[in-house]
Amino acid sequence: MCLHKKIIGCVIVLVVLIAGEFWPAHTVSSQEDQRPIRSIAWKPDGTEFATGHTGGKVTIWDAATRQPRLTFDVAPGHTQALVVFSLDWSPDGGTLAAAASLGGGSVRLLDPATGALLATFDAETLSTAVAWSPDGSLLAGGASRGLGSISEGWVRVWDVATGQVVAEIVNGGGDTSNVSDLAWSADGSRLACASLNWAVIWDTATWETVFTLEHPATRLDHLGLEATNSVSAVAWSPQGSRLATGDGDTIRIWDGFSGELLATFDNISPRSLAWNPSGTQLASAILGVQIWDVATGQLLEEFPGLAGVVAWSPDGTQIAYDGDGGMPGIVTPPTPAPTSTPTPHR
Repeated sequence: MCLHKKIIGCVIVLVVLIAGEFWPAHTVSSQEDQRPIRSIAWKPDGTEFATGHTGGKVTIWDAATRQPRLTFDVAPGHTQALVVFSLDWSPDGGTLAAAASLGGGSVRLLDPATGALLATFDAETLSTAVAWSPDGSLLAGGASRGLGSISEGWVRVWDVATGQVVAEIVNGGGDTSNVSDLAWSADGSRLACASLNWAVIWDTATWETVFTLEHPATRLDHLGLEATNSVSAVAWSPQGSRLATGDGDTIRIWDGFSGELLATFDNISPRSLAWNPSGTQLASAILGVQIWDVATGQLLEEFPGLAGVVAWSPDGTQIAYDGDGGMPGIVTPPTPAPTSTPTPHR
C-alpha cells in the first residue's frame, strides 16, 4: 500500500472532520436552525429523510419538495456540546432513533411528527451509532470512550418495548474499540460493527462473534511504525448476504455468512456507505459522492463536493448527502443494471 496514499487519506479525513465542525452554515429559517450535518436517514416509505447536526438539531425534510418540515432539539438545554452522530428510522417509520453526545452520551427515541422525546436509553460514553433490527423489536447502540488504540467501546442491544438490555459487548478484546457504525442483516440474524482495524459480525441469537473481518494495517517500516486502517462504515446489501466495509483506503465486499472477501475497490477513506435497493450499486462519501458498480468495481459516477455522509432513498432514485453547511444535497444516481453479482476477490 502506498505511503503517499495513506498520508493523503489521513489528510482528507482531517479536512472533512474540521469542515464538519467549522464549515459555514446555511439557513432554513434562521442561521441557528442549521449546523453541519453529521448523519442522514431516510424514512422507510421514502417520503421524508432526517438529518442530524452539530448543536443537537434534527431536521425532518420533505423528500418531494426538499424543504424542511420540522427542526427540533434532541436534548433542549444541551445544544452547545451536543452532536447527533447517528440516526435510524424504525421499520414502521413511526419512531426516529438518535445517537448523541449528551454528557456521557445517550440513545434517544423521538417522534418524527412532533420532535417529542419518547424514550432515553443510557449510553454512559460517547454515543456514535444506532441501528434498528429489521422487525423493529430491538435497537443496537454503539459508543466509544478515549482515542485510537487506547479507546474502549461497547455495543448494547435493547428490547425497545421494555427498555431492557438484552446484550452488551464491552471492548471484546478490542473488537469494539472506536465504534463508528452498526448495521443489521436483512433477516436480523447478524449484526455488523465497524471499529478500529476491523469489522465484526455477531450472531444475534447467541451474541457470539461469527467473523472478524480484518482490514490490514499499513507498515511504515522506515519509521518503525504501523498505520492503522480504522473501519469507518458497514452496510449490508438489501438482499442481506453481502456486507460492504470501508477503511482508510479501500471498500471491501464480503459474504457476511461465510466471511469470504468477494471484492475490493480502491477509495480513499470512505466515511459512509449505502447500497441501492437492488444491491447492484454502492454509494460512498468522501470529498464528494461516489457511485460504484458492485459487480465490476467500476466507478460509475462521481459528484464532487465536501461530503461525509450518504444515504440512498428506498426507491433508489435519490441519494442524500450532507452538502454544504447545514443543507443536505440530493443527487440522482445512474440507472442500475437489472442484476449484478460481485467479482470474486483474487
